[in-house]
Amino acid sequence: FKKIHNIVKSGKIGKIFHIEGEYNYGRFEKILHGWRGRIKNYSVTLGGGIHIIDLIQWYLGKKIEKVIGIGNKINSKTSSFINSDTTTALLKFKSGVTAKITSNFPIKTPHHHVLNIYGTKGSIFSSHEDVVLHTLTKKNKKREKINFKKDKNYKFGILDNFIYHMLGKKKPLFTIETILNNMEIAF
Repeated sequence: FKKIHNIVKSGKIGKIFHIEGEYNYGRFEKILHGWRGRIKNYSVTLGGGIHIIDLIQWYLGKKIEKVIGIGNKINSKTSSFINSDTTTALLKFKSGVTAKITSNFPIKTPHHHVLNIYGTKGSIFSSHEDVVLHTLTKKNKKREKINFKKDKNYKFGILDNFIYHMLGKKKPLFTIETILNNMEIAF
């Protein structure tokens, strides 16, 4: 996601006009039999999709204007889990950019995220398998696989920042305004 951020910020894909993201949980038994399923108002959007919302906000840095959401509980209808287990939201930002976010908890795959970013000069397609940058013009069809190394310690930078911020020793990675805006989208 850091590599994608660098590509977006470099201007290589031009101006973003649409983003699609999926939070594919792949561990449905944790909803049916774990603590998440025992929380009365547990939301797969707040519990999973929020991570996609965070990424979209990180890439765009824009204020949301409108959200339309829908969900179902086809996979959990005979269980004690009372809320939607799959949700999709359409978003529109004040800048005109649109987005689609899906939180799919009963998916029968390993846990992963999908993120597709569409720009005026190119598109980035990211899945649990790879990240590909496409730039297409009348004269040039270019497909470039983006190589990256997974950092097993990636959470430590975020957690350390939070702790040091609470101790007054570091500036936070995100402003309170960004956090509240992301929560507003999720709600």
